[in-house]
Amino acid sequence: MVTTEQDIFLGTLNAGHPGGMLPLTEAEAQTLHSPHLPDNLYVCDASLLPQSLGLPPILTIMALAKRIAKQIL
Repeated sequence: MVTTEQDIFLGTLNAGHPGGMLPLTEAEAQTLHSPHLPDNLYVCDASLLPQSLGLPPILTIMALAKRIAKQIL
């Protein structure tokens, strides 16, 4: 196979962990609940983060899940 200039990609690939779809404000951070959601519905993923962290957010998400579970109980 012959490689041509059209086959070469010189840009930057950005594979990240998206976040920030439902970011919490400082006031909402105490309850970990967004007023955009029903009272009995909680979100516990990278959506709560203000923006993508650029690194795998799994430990942060696990800590959020633990804290939300305690509040729900």
